[in-house]
Amino acid sequence: MAAWSPGGEEGRDQVKVSFAEEISSASLGAWLARDNEDADGSGSGRRGGVGVGGGGMDNCMAWTKGSGDNLLSIEGFNRDPRVSVFNLANAAIGSGVLGFPYAFRHLGLLGGLIFTLVIYFILVLALRVLMRASRHFRCSTFQDVTAVALGPLMSFLASIMILVYLVGALISYLIVTADIFLPFLVQSLPRGSPLASRTVFLCLVSVFVILPLALKRTMASLKWSSVLAVCMLSYLAITLFCFIVGKLVTAPGASAGEFRDVALFNIDSQFFACLSIFVFGLNCNVQSVSIFAELSEDASPLCFRRQTEEEPSTGVGGRESTDGGKTAAGGAGENRGRKLAVMDGVIFAGTGICLCLYASVGFFGYLIFPHVESDILSSFPQGNLALNVVRYGMAVVTIVAYPVNLFPARSMCLDIALQIARFREQVRTPYSSSSSSSTHLPLTFPASSSCTWFTPDVNHVLLSVALVLFPLGIALSISEIGTVQALVGSSSGVLIVFIVPGLLLLMGIDPRVAATESTQSSRDASARLPLLAEAGEREAGRGRNGGGEGGYEEDAEESSASLPPLARASDRKLRAAAVYDHGGGGQPGGGRRPGKLETASWFTSALGCFMLVFGAIIFVSTVSVQLSLRCRLFAAVPSVLIMAANLNAGCDGVQVDPHHESYGDIHPPVTAKNVEELHSLQKASSSEKVPPPAQSIGKSLASISKGKAVCHQFRPDLSDTDLKVAHVLYNLSPAELYEEAIKYEQGSHITSTGALATLSGAKTGRSPKDKRVVKEDETSADLWWGEGSPNIEMDEETFLINRERAVDYLNSLDKVYVNDQFLNWDPKNRIKVRIITARPYHSLFMRNMCIRPTPEELEDFEPEFTIYNGGRFPANRFTHYMTSSTSIDIHLKRREMVILGSQYAGEMKKGLFGLMNYLMPKRGILSLHSGCNMSKEGKVSLFFGLSGTGKTTLSADPNRYLIGDDEHCWSDDGVSNIEGGCYAKCIDLSKEKEPDIWNAIRFGTVLENVVFDEHTRVVDFTDKSVTENTRASYPIEHIDNAKIPCVGPHANNVILLTCDAFGVLPPVSKLTLAQTMYHFMSGYTALVAGTEVGVKEPKATFSACFGAAFIVWHPAKYASMLAEKMQKHGATAWLVNTGWVAGSYGTGYRMKLPHTRKIIDAIHDGSLLQAKYTATDVFNLAVPDHVEGVPDEVLMPQNMWADKELFNTTLTKVGGLFKANFRKFEDYTVGGDKKLTEEILSAGPQM
Repeated sequence: MAAWSPGGEEGRDQVKVSFAEEISSASLGAWLARDNEDADGSGSGRRGGVGVGGGGMDNCMAWTKGSGDNLLSIEGFNRDPRVSVFNLANAAIGSGVLGFPYAFRHLGLLGGLIFTLVIYFILVLALRVLMRASRHFRCSTFQDVTAVALGPLMSFLASIMILVYLVGALISYLIVTADIFLPFLVQSLPRGSPLASRTVFLCLVSVFVILPLALKRTMASLKWSSVLAVCMLSYLAITLFCFIVGKLVTAPGASAGEFRDVALFNIDSQFFACLSIFVFGLNCNVQSVSIFAELSEDASPLCFRRQTEEEPSTGVGGRESTDGGKTAAGGAGENRGRKLAVMDGVIFAGTGICLCLYASVGFFGYLIFPHVESDILSSFPQGNLALNVVRYGMAVVTIVAYPVNLFPARSMCLDIALQIARFREQVRTPYSSSSSSSTHLPLTFPASSSCTWFTPDVNHVLLSVALVLFPLGIALSISEIGTVQALVGSSSGVLIVFIVPGLLLLMGIDPRVAATESTQSSRDASARLPLLAEAGEREAGRGRNGGGEGGYEEDAEESSASLPPLARASDRKLRAAAVYDHGGGGQPGGGRRPGKLETASWFTSALGCFMLVFGAIIFVSTVSVQLSLRCRLFAAVPSVLIMAANLNAGCDGVQVDPHHESYGDIHPPVTAKNVEELHSLQKASSSEKVPPPAQSIGKSLASISKGKAVCHQFRPDLSDTDLKVAHVLYNLSPAELYEEAIKYEQGSHITSTGALATLSGAKTGRSPKDKRVVKEDETSADLWWGEGSPNIEMDEETFLINRERAVDYLNSLDKVYVNDQFLNWDPKNRIKVRIITARPYHSLFMRNMCIRPTPEELEDFEPEFTIYNGGRFPANRFTHYMTSSTSIDIHLKRREMVILGSQYAGEMKKGLFGLMNYLMPKRGILSLHSGCNMSKEGKVSLFFGLSGTGKTTLSADPNRYLIGDDEHCWSDDGVSNIEGGCYAKCIDLSKEKEPDIWNAIRFGTVLENVVFDEHTRVVDFTDKSVTENTRASYPIEHIDNAKIPCVGPHANNVILLTCDAFGVLPPVSKLTLAQTMYHFMSGYTALVAGTEVGVKEPKATFSACFGAAFIVWHPAKYASMLAEKMQKHGATAWLVNTGWVAGSYGTGYRMKLPHTRKIIDAIHDGSLLQAKYTATDVFNLAVPDHVEGVPDEVLMPQNMWADKELFNTTLTKVGGLFKANFRKFEDYTVGGDKKLTEEILSAGPQM
């Protein structure tokens, strides 16, 4: 066998060895490093060699083009440990850092720091174990180490998992790069530019940026890329730190409020997923072995002092000179010890850098953005220059980190191919079990004349190109990174960081062994020299007796007899295999089994068991939750599982603050703490599992429509020139939206009645405190900004920032859904609106709630108002006027609405109602938050009332036509419905109580946050597991007695419904115009304060105009318009109490529904107009003496109270509540005149 013979001073920088002259057919990965002494004793000789599948054990050797059988070529070695430090840090730096704030969010500030340190110390332990195992077993790549620790078969499976980890990291880099740069390109480039396409952009970056970096042959050549990555991550940490310090300095008084959502320590169901994110982010084990392999034996220590010429050099062979006193084995052991010492310093320095930077990013990122999503960059405001530098800098970091992960991936791909080839050869020509059991056979690949064109250069290029194109193809098929970090970290990451090091610990690798000490393998180097065995008598003899000089011949001659042949195929060139024989002096049968050390100590055994158990817990806990609920299996890559970000990522139990008004859609806190629990609550367990009958596949397939094919084209006339998307789905039909929702939304399912059940995420109700209206010169004078106003101002700059965030997010999606529809059934006063959403559920919801235009009406459609619904994408809570990551913004001058941080569909509905409340009064039309029905004779009644007053139940009369259930306009031509559908609350819904709503829930209906049987899909309307605010959205055509078109004549009756839990208001009373305005502006109801055992004090609720959250003008304007309409058209107003009689809540009882219906019937038929009336005390309400079907004593409240004195006290108390609420309206004037206000005040309670 030929000796290593690098020559001259060039040998210090590069060693080139050609095996073509000595071995006509050799296998990749069959050469391993061994000690060698230069024949001339000049000290220039170096120990070289190349390990299995990649870089050299001690130096990365260059395989010349002459060695045609070698498939891979690696050049150069690294003597500067500083390069290794930055390469090791860069190996960990990547997309994983972006998830650290999200992990801190689920663990808390202190918890995040503690568990980051735990994972860090385990990582350092694993790296030290890997380095010593790599040295002991002479492995140059991580897959070699897995072969030692796991055995051949498990090593093959582990190689696949490691490849999944590496390719998953590469895919995540591309996704992050596209998500960061694409919105910038979309805004900067002209419309229609091909560079604004996600596909074109990623292809260009991959071909012209990533591929040239990937073609580098050594990691040392990437040192400046690694330095750039570390610098950018440092800049990110420093910027976040300065950002939070700036907040504390400029607004110290607001600190407590801004940090109120920050938890110090927290443990939830995402605990193990967060640990997996830490593992994914800090993991650099795979790359570390290759970095160690590239490190030179005589590398300078990390004190950065190079060896001077005067200092003695032992050389790799271990001798200063022939008489220097050092033996070859002793010198090699000392060099190996020094190399381990240098590598230990590299480990502590490189991982220490990552620990400091990652912990800083997680800590400060969570402190700044308490509701941060899995990618912190999505929380950055667009207008901040420093954060923009961070955003684009991190994209650069992910690009330069790509080749650092590609190096081991390239080696792993080849290693898997070699293992497959070896298994095929073993099946064809197996060797004896006794031989295989006593030797560790590295992987070999059959060399034949058919593959001689696979030169090292060709192979290097092919693998590099494949590992650029394959992740590119996967990245183009998905647009969200989601929780891929949790899945990859918990599967492949756990194997790399916990399992393999744990097994090595059990085998006896002790991380406590000092780097300067010689391990057992170092003490007896001559007995463990790697040998090149030939599989045949003739070739083996040639290998032992072949020419060449140096110290290899005798060692090979001594030990080759003990090596079993790998294959005995006579018609092929014989394969060679590198074999280890630990101990036994190389005598046949006398050595220990390869890969086995001395008996492991109790320390290494306990530590190994701990790492195995801890890794298994993380793997099982994370994968069982994440994989079952959030993972999608890509058909193109069945072996790679990618975690898709859930449409409700980041759902962490965000609570909607209670509001002082009650509409039924301001929900209680979400019972689920996260998305997984929310989805699990949606499906209730079946009481009985009935197996489906046996049938053929053909019969079980759903029928396929054969109608005319429809191609949805991009609409070029979008109202926003900034919105340039690749694929717009325009005005889809319900069936098409069903298909989209079922395919792309995890929480969407078809129920037993054909309705679409879906989830709205963390927000299951409106967020009134997050609603903002832009205050600008043109409209601000019209709006109500005083006390009690729902209009919270924001400036135009902040609106534009939020608008930009929403548009950027929509631009980043593969598809968006656009609805062009109308508001108001009155053709003279309808408003054209465009709704742009990210979810098909939202598109179907708005299709139901707005009026659906005909194809002819769409031909010249120009929207007058546009909604940009960013859904789950959060707002930047640190911009002006923001209090959370949710923001509902309306700009009346621009006629635009922006939604960020909420997927509750009711926000769109109420946002459009607010628009109508502004526009219609300017046209002299009164907009009303009311229900409306009409008799067969054409008499119209309007129903006003808050949640719980019975508005929906009483307005849905089977004997009358339904015009609408919630929003109406009253113009000079009559009343008209604003909407095209109904949005009914369906908690405790039953067919007996509300048959119209029950029957309307069918195909085309959207059911929000309901719970259904997981097998039968039957909805349980009594289940409040997700929220009490369960809703049904359906077209008004689903109501059998709906009047289409939804218009009617002027109203005859105006019914103000209240649920008085104090029990002092009469069941029905007739109101004057002044009283009508007073009670309309008050919007009173009283609800029970709690549900705990025992009597609770009722809570009074006032909502101006019975819809204060949606009005824009001052309530007096709407009230005066209502009185004017009533007076002009002869309408009568009634106050109907559906609350308590015979006492307050706890002592009395609620008004019986049949009695209330009798009262409504008497109003409709006009009989109450003929009744005699008696005035009440305090409120001076006119109460009829008799109503057909209602006991007379019930009509007068005090008659039902046993304690008259308590009644008077309670009546006075309620009157005081009215007066206290109305004080905020007392200063209202019309042209400086308070006459109207005084007239309305006189109609209030007199005490």
